[in-house]
Amino acid sequence: MNVLYHHRTRAEDVEGVHIRGIIGAMRALGHRVDVVSPPGVNIEREAATAPGAVDAQPRPPGRSPWSVVSRHAPEALFESIEMAYNAYAWPALEAQLSRRDYGLLYERYALFMLAGVMTARRRRIPIILEVNDSALVDRIRPLRLQAAARRVERFIWRSADAIVTITSYFRDLIIEAGVPEERIQVVPNAVDDRAFATLQGGGEVRHHLRLDGRVVVGYVGALNHWRRLDLLLGAFAGLAARHPTAHLLVIGDGPDRSALEEAVRAGGLEARATFTGKVPHARIAEHLGAIDIAVIPHSNDYGSPMKLFEYMAAGRLVVAPWLPPIVSVIGEDDGGVLFRPLDQDALAHALDGLLGDPERRAHLGARAREKVLADYVWRRHGGTILGIHAALARAARPI
Repeated sequence: MNVLYHHRTRAEDVEGVHIRGIIGAMRALGHRVDVVSPPGVNIEREAATAPGAVDAQPRPPGRSPWSVVSRHAPEALFESIEMAYNAYAWPALEAQLSRRDYGLLYERYALFMLAGVMTARRRRIPIILEVNDSALVDRIRPLRLQAAARRVERFIWRSADAIVTITSYFRDLIIEAGVPEERIQVVPNAVDDRAFATLQGGGEVRHHLRLDGRVVVGYVGALNHWRRLDLLLGAFAGLAARHPTAHLLVIGDGPDRSALEEAVRAGGLEARATFTGKVPHARIAEHLGAIDIAVIPHSNDYGSPMKLFEYMAAGRLVVAPWLPPIVSVIGEDDGGVLFRPLDQDALAHALDGLLGDPERRAHLGARAREKVLADYVWRRHGGTILGIHAALARAARPI
């Protein structure tokens, strides 16, 4: 079958991992997938940069016009551009659909993006919508035209033949918008089992970062106020004296990095903490191999944290807050140690019990890897999506 994948993202960071995961899964199952992206965004080029990986070397700043606009335009202007984007997407979709016959239009939902559902309706092809966002959730970029976005959102959701979404939180929002529950399926994030096929020992990374002999507490991801790295720093600072071999490793970059580094200096922990900056995703597995305890300091009720699945695939136990999207994936029996959200003392207590217990760390890490590779890999998710399409095709056939 020919599948047309449509998105309006920069295809960077986590969103790029997810897009390439779904596309790669469908192709691995024998289907052709073509992609319609914003101007200057080339998901195929990014995938080719790191064969077999789920992400690639970050693109140079300014490569994509859409990236520049999305990062720097004022909120109201950006939302107007999001609406106007339909004027690009409509003819782009029509042009691609004119080149060959497609059995499915698969679209990653974006605010104000009507082009996909309207094109699918006109062309009479099924559309499966993937929902990772909503006008109702908190956003890093405040939403000024929320009422208008919500009205358009309801129309788009109701117009899709089927919807896949990453958490039960979004499923409930979609039901509240008037979409029958039987048209919705929760499909959380996942990992590329090829990229994590072999457990990485992390020895080279440990040696390079001078972590030999240390028990490494690690975090991978963006450094911004949403992630609450301050909780991790505070918990670690309180444990440093009790665990002299413990070391904090922070992998990633973001607007809060300088403040976090200053907090480390102010606490006299420069020798006990390392900030690597951004690491190409193709090297994340080996960096995770250098971590003994993988931490998610905070998340939210609606997201499906990609780092959770990658921590697990790397055989790392996960210390994370008790939030619905996390506990739906991992529990105490599956390699997780969970703590009350936003409770620094509870996080410190969880870390304290693990820093001196290498056997427990190894056992939980093995359980986490077993769980994620059994239930949360992109190829399995691709099969789920194609199964939804098959059900739509059966329902459309005349009896």
